[in-house]
Amino acid sequence: MVNSFKKKPLNRMLLVSLLHSCKTAKQLRSVHGTMIVSGALRESETFLWNSLIRSYRHCWYGSLEPILLYHQMMRNGIVFDKFTFPFVIKACTNLRTIKLGQQIHGQVVKSRHVVDHFVQGCLAGNMKEAKELFDVMPARDNVSWGIMVSGYVNCGAIDMARHVLDLMPRSNLFSWNALIDGYAKIGSIDIMLELFEQMKRKNLVSWNIVLNAFAKCDCSTLAVVLSAIADMGILAEGKWVHRYLERNQVPLSGNVGVALIDMYSKCGNLDIATEIFCSMPQKSVDHWNSMIAGHAVYGYGSYAIRLFEELQKSSVEPDDISFIAVLSACSHAGLVDEGHYYFNLMTLQYCLEPKIQHYGCLVDLLSRSGYVEEASLLVKNMPMKPNDVIWRALLGACKTHGNVVVGEEAAKHLFELDPDDTSSYSLLSDMYGAAGRWDDALKTRETMKEKGIKKLAPGCSSVESDAMVHEVDATLPDIPAGDTLFHGAENTYIVSEKEQFVLERISKERTRLWFDTRD
Repeated sequence: MVNSFKKKPLNRMLLVSLLHSCKTAKQLRSVHGTMIVSGALRESETFLWNSLIRSYRHCWYGSLEPILLYHQMMRNGIVFDKFTFPFVIKACTNLRTIKLGQQIHGQVVKSRHVVDHFVQGCLAGNMKEAKELFDVMPARDNVSWGIMVSGYVNCGAIDMARHVLDLMPRSNLFSWNALIDGYAKIGSIDIMLELFEQMKRKNLVSWNIVLNAFAKCDCSTLAVVLSAIADMGILAEGKWVHRYLERNQVPLSGNVGVALIDMYSKCGNLDIATEIFCSMPQKSVDHWNSMIAGHAVYGYGSYAIRLFEELQKSSVEPDDISFIAVLSACSHAGLVDEGHYYFNLMTLQYCLEPKIQHYGCLVDLLSRSGYVEEASLLVKNMPMKPNDVIWRALLGACKTHGNVVVGEEAAKHLFELDPDDTSSYSLLSDMYGAAGRWDDALKTRETMKEKGIKKLAPGCSSVESDAMVHEVDATLPDIPAGDTLFHGAENTYIVSEKEQFVLERISKERTRLWFDTRD
């Protein structure tokens, strides 16, 4: 009988059908014996071995037989596939054998199947049970932490996955990649980018996750991605997205182009922003606004005004945001007459009703330039109720220009709007100190202590150099009069007045060349 089995092996599909029909351990052992006698298990048929392991796990709960079959596969040189490991890992889960499960997981990591999500899901298994086992583990290594992160990601609990990553004593690339992949799959591209920037090391898998996420994005999502990059100031990633747009010939006529110009502007690379803007055959008002606002922030008031004049000459009509941008440019550059002109122009020529943002820009312009009384009168005559931003701008100007009476009035309104705001008390105290009224300054500080209001940490700016982001805070030593700051790769340097003059000449020459090339 044995010889007849060897001469005529049973059909593979018949054996699988018999395995699936087994309801008890006795029936399963009978079929298993038949497979041994027939010689079916001596063949390199991974499918049969997987079916047998799976059947033992279902019919004989808590049996060691799936583990023993797995070791027999190794001894016989049977090649594993992505379906072998889940059955064996689940058998380890049934047996509650942590050490044995870790050994199997070690072999998974060494194999190519570590990237298979089916295998990863089984490594985590039931997350409730996995957490119970994780909590009682006497020692947790990076592998066990990584399994928890990956498991939570696979079952959709992305917030829990991030919480576990934050708790990890030493996070690894596997865990980081699992988390950013999880955010990419649910469409949270902005959070994915934020985490990607926080990664101290990145490998090919990391970049592929980001690349695949971009490949699935439409134009509106890409615009959101660029906005997130602009807010974080990560120019290297922004350039990478720019190259992606060029390779895939994504049109820049819509929101993507606006976001790209805005990204380069906010990251301080105004030259590239200008090149992109000039290369566009058709420009919307949003493209113009992004360019004007970008140069306004860096104090290029004259340049921003020239852009606004070009906008007026074009077929595109400026909107309320255009006037916010040009008024902001006047404010940063101290152009009082021009500010008044454009504020009146929006009403007289374009019939646009000034909003609180327009009034805020004009108040800021007058305050910065020393016209504190005029700024105060403007605030009182505004058609809408001034907000805290406007009152704070006025208070800051009073501190700078020594107008205590207007400053006290501004501070009174600020305390009514937000009684616990730290900056308002600090500005008032500093204003008293600058005016020599030390008793009032001390009284303001004591009021802060009584209310439990603490002074905020010093403000800081982020500067990217050589693909590294450096922070410069307000604790830097005082700069000699006439000098300015220059941010290098590792330090913040002081640039002399002469060197600053050269830099300004270069900037003015760039402005002249841009407009000359348009003629």
